[in-house]
Amino acid sequence: MTGAVGHKRVPKELIETLEIPLPPVEEQRRIVAVLDKAFEGLARARTNAETNLTNARELFETSLSAFIDRHKDSWSSTTLGEAYDVRDGTHDSPKYHATGRALITSKNLGRDGLHFEKVKYISEEDYVSISRRSGVDKGDVLFAMIGTIGNPIVVDVEPDFAIKNVALFKMKEGRNGQFLRYLLRSKYVVEKMHAEAKGTTQQFVGLGYLRSFPVMLPEPIVESTMVDELDRIEAQCRSAEALYEIKIQDLYDLRQSLLQKAFAGELT
Repeated sequence: MTGAVGHKRVPKELIETLEIPLPPVEEQRRIVAVLDKAFEGLARARTNAETNLTNARELFETSLSAFIDRHKDSWSSTTLGEAYDVRDGTHDSPKYHATGRALITSKNLGRDGLHFEKVKYISEEDYVSISRRSGVDKGDVLFAMIGTIGNPIVVDVEPDFAIKNVALFKMKEGRNGQFLRYLLRSKYVVEKMHAEAKGTTQQFVGLGYLRSFPVMLPEPIVESTMVDELDRIEAQCRSAEALYEIKIQDLYDLRQSLLQKAFAGELT
């Protein structure tokens, strides 16, 4: 290879003189025909698996809505602000550092919990300042307020981080954070918040809006029992998802294997 450092290139002369093994034209046609037929079948199977995966992911949301509809007649009307201590993180942009305290934003909230892979870090001083008004404790619920509104998660790790543009729900009166997580994922809440969110290029909901948001809640004493049932339903739905995710990966691996066999002359 030649070229400046960081810009390597293969000389044209080397490419033109490179010898590669090629089967006869008739064999090439046969291989292409075999691959076309196999890939067509794999594509259909992948489409079906992806559809089933989407349905499996939506199954829990449907089951959650049915669960709420089945029980809500015995629940009481309230607001998120009355039932929980609702706060939010900083809206400022502190200086970032190579190391320090993690600053959690909406992009760090995922369907399966907190993600720290692309987290940014702030100084201890900024961490202390932010935590004075929005200190996070285990059992609290975090909720994305800007961009991808939602993705509620229950804090189940040692919360040595600060939050920015993220709502913070602190439990009171014996409330259960896992139950709130399920409630905030329900179709009614998701659709209403997205319909009423402000902003054009980037949607957001404000702290005042969240505090006044109307909800139906059971008595705190029964929330844990309801969470146990919802946990079981979610686990079953996640198992179905995992099966289709494995099938999609297997189909991809099979496609790559067929290509390798074709170029190795092993395709029969």
